[in-house]
Amino acid sequence: MPKVLSIRVPETLYKRVNAIASEREQSINSLVNEALQQVVTENERENLYNAFTYLGKRFGSQSEHMLPMQMRLMAERNARRAGKKA
Repeated sequence: MPKVLSIRVPETLYKRVNAIASEREQSINSLVNEALQQVVTENERENLYNAFTYLGKRFGSQSEHMLPMQMRLMAERNARRAGKKA
């Protein structure tokens, strides 16, 4: 079930967001959802990068063998998330 989120933004930001939403022919709600999803995705990528950096420093050349497992686990996680949305 969607959650309601109320935010306060400066009027100048609101006007800019409203203009962008109008240009894209989409609602401000969908534009904000899109932006929030990008923040979440970027955060997940950064966390994954940091994890691989740690593994590389900790295990050296052995960490390259972990990539296929990590990719499989990420694909499974994404599939589970997609299933939950349906």
